[in-house]
Amino acid sequence: MKEQIKTVVFFYRIHRMMFILLFAALLMVILARGIPDVDHAVLGLVLFTLALSSVVAVNNIQDVLADKISKKGRMEVLNPLTTGKFTTRQAWLATVIPLVLGLLIAGVWTNWRIFLLFAGFYIFSSLYNVWGKRYVAGPFIPPACLAMFFVLIAVLMGKEDDPALWYVVFIFYIFMVAGQIGTDILDYEGDKAAGYRRPTVVFGPHKAVYISVVMAALIPFFLVAAYVDLHLSWLSLFVTALVFVLVLPVSSRFKQLAAERTLLSSKKALGTLTMQYVTAMASLIVGLGTGC
Repeated sequence: MKEQIKTVVFFYRIHRMMFILLFAALLMVILARGIPDVDHAVLGLVLFTLALSSVVAVNNIQDVLADKISKKGRMEVLNPLTTGKFTTRQAWLATVIPLVLGLLIAGVWTNWRIFLLFAGFYIFSSLYNVWGKRYVAGPFIPPACLAMFFVLIAVLMGKEDDPALWYVVFIFYIFMVAGQIGTDILDYEGDKAAGYRRPTVVFGPHKAVYISVVMAALIPFFLVAAYVDLHLSWLSLFVTALVFVLVLPVSSRFKQLAAERTLLSSKKALGTLTMQYVTAMASLIVGLGTGC
């Protein structure tokens, strides 16, 4: 039983999902200017969890061939389908169940706009998993879908007109593009064998790294724009300065990832990038006087 639970946890990549849910929680805090309404927080995070679970399941089913090549050794657990610990039938059940639950919850407890955003997120994410990986623009699609879910949460909270929303959405988008490139670098061998046309395959891991570095470098400039446009507190500038500084270790870690392409170097690169993003959100929280 314990082993089965462990298999399900890795199949849904809950370790990665938890980070995305943390980012969604930060969005709620920023939009609420403090602790969000419990109903909004629970409903938003539940819908996000169900949608992500189904999308990740589709991705694992689609990527079995590529993952058998890329995810060897310790990485095999990231897709149990490659090891036979999870059958294709079980994988499809793991895809359909959270999707149906999510559609039912969105349809019964929310409004038509949220239902359409939920359905749109799932449709476009699934189209990417099935066909988008064969195009060089592929890595820019999943972050756009996730950003769409951020908009869904804002609509759920009645905060779609909050000017801070779009800064959070754009910063999240470019952060996720950088992270997607990092993930693709780790999957380079499998993606190449599967015929995917991601930037890491077309340009090579070393050149693709520059996309991630440029994305990371753009984040502090969005914060400066937010400082001017939203009239943020001057205290946020100190945090924004740290976001600028973190571009350097992000660049170093990603170059190391391109050279080594190991699970450890991937964790270091994505961990440093995540630290920069969380610091960027802290800059907005401080600047908006959230909780004060």
